[in-house]
Amino acid sequence: MDEVWTNLDDLHSQLPEGTGARIALDQEINYVNFVLLSDPMPFEEGAFDGVTLSHVLEHFDAQDGLKLLKDCFRVLKPGGHILISVPNATYFRTVYPMDKNSTWPMLYEVSDPKNPIPTFHEAALWFDQHKAILTDDAVWSYLQMAGFQQIVRWFGCDVGGNEVLDALGGTLNRIPFSLVMSGRKG
Repeated sequence: MDEVWTNLDDLHSQLPEGTGARIALDQEINYVNFVLLSDPMPFEEGAFDGVTLSHVLEHFDAQDGLKLLKDCFRVLKPGGHILISVPNATYFRTVYPMDKNSTWPMLYEVSDPKNPIPTFHEAALWFDQHKAILTDDAVWSYLQMAGFQQIVRWFGCDVGGNEVLDALGGTLNRIPFSLVMSGRKG
């Protein structure tokens, strides 16, 4: 599969000029600076084989999240796939008794020794820009309401067997504490 990616977000306006992250973003040839939900995405209906929302959905309340997924549905070709990754509230609950700054590398594959926040549960799941805490039932409901079919929960980024989903899965990060689900446009 020839992979052609379009990165759509508004990080360009958030990253200070001259920083490494901003320089890298400025060099990305398929980057589109766009504030989600300001308007429908600037793409034709049926423009894409796949869409990835990697740690995006939790930044919207329920109605705006559904609006975003309906727009993702619009830009997918028939038979196209969406892959969603969000912080997994169930994982955070499971590891909570062990969650302290010194265990972050083992539990979450992150290290932030100077972070004054005592748990990653508080630092990541309750990050002040998050507007939703999600579980597989909640993500299933979003996908269902947006019109997606064949909704599946994945474990990690191993979505094997589907060329589009395999390509989308390779773009995911934050795997240890992520919930990953997909849906298909009928």
